[in-house]
Amino acid sequence: MNPETLEDKFCGCLLGLACGDAMGMPTEGLSPYEVWLKYQKIDGFYGKGSKNAGSYTGVTQLALLECVTMIASNGSINQKISSEKLLDTKKRGKYRWRSPFDRGLERSAEIQTRVAEDDAEFISRCLPFALLSSPNLPDEEGLLKACKEISSLSTIDRYAILSAFAITWVSKELIRNSSAMESLDELCLSDNSMISRLIDICRQVECIIEKKEKIQDKLSIRLQQMRTKVDQDRSLEEFVGINGNSWRHIEAVPLSLFCFLKGSDDLDSVKNAATLGGASSFVAGMTGALVGCYSGLGFIPEDTRNSIEGQGSIMELSRRLSSLACTKLEKQEFSL
Repeated sequence: MNPETLEDKFCGCLLGLACGDAMGMPTEGLSPYEVWLKYQKIDGFYGKGSKNAGSYTGVTQLALLECVTMIASNGSINQKISSEKLLDTKKRGKYRWRSPFDRGLERSAEIQTRVAEDDAEFISRCLPFALLSSPNLPDEEGLLKACKEISSLSTIDRYAILSAFAITWVSKELIRNSSAMESLDELCLSDNSMISRLIDICRQVECIIEKKEKIQDKLSIRLQQMRTKVDQDRSLEEFVGINGNSWRHIEAVPLSLFCFLKGSDDLDSVKNAATLGGASSFVAGMTGALVGCYSGLGFIPEDTRNSIEGQGSIMELSRRLSSLACTKLEKQEFSL
């Protein structure tokens, strides 16, 4: 992959994340009916309370902080630097994520429950690693290990790491192979499609997990259900009715993939995700990130792009990450 294409996809991923997050921000926590009463349909950026139109939430902030960490660490995962940046942001009152994250804090039962429900928000922290890993195409075991390391300060639900892996793996595959993916069959429907391979990997991991603990709600089953509904050309609203739209990673990740696969290269898929309410900032954000990995930056019109908070800084971070990825590819090195 040439450096220009790689940079375009990196910019598309991170700016797509911020774009979807900002579009989903005002509808977060609302029911579809409440969204309809207030907006009918999300077709751009809206403010909410003290947040200006185009502002992103902790979903994007966490990913950008991890970008800074990985650049500072020359592309490796550095938990010490990452923890320091997260804690510093929290101490200064600049954080936008909704839940406490560091295990050093005392947590009440109520807080622990909320963290478990909110863990999808922290999956975005793994996206920078998906970008850096895409040129070298590391094996699934290495990618899963990386997601586990990145997520270790973020979630008390160990199974959420598999959901983080799913988004990270798909992002990597889209960046690496999307030029050859010309149809929905190649993305989702054929026996050897990207989603079919992801389901097989998740099943293998779940078999290992179940040797120690029972899994009540399996990601592989949810992904298979998502794939079937895409094949049947079911509506987004129908899939939400089956899958749910909460902050639980087990719901938010399949829904993000469904929104992407229903649109694949169009900003409308991001707007549709933002209109759902519920976990809209995460789902629309991840949908935007996946579309950006697939299509590059061009799917976001320039006027929309310019309305995203800090778009210049996000573009610069994307360029620095792509430059780092190209350097590591030339040297045939990558550090876990």
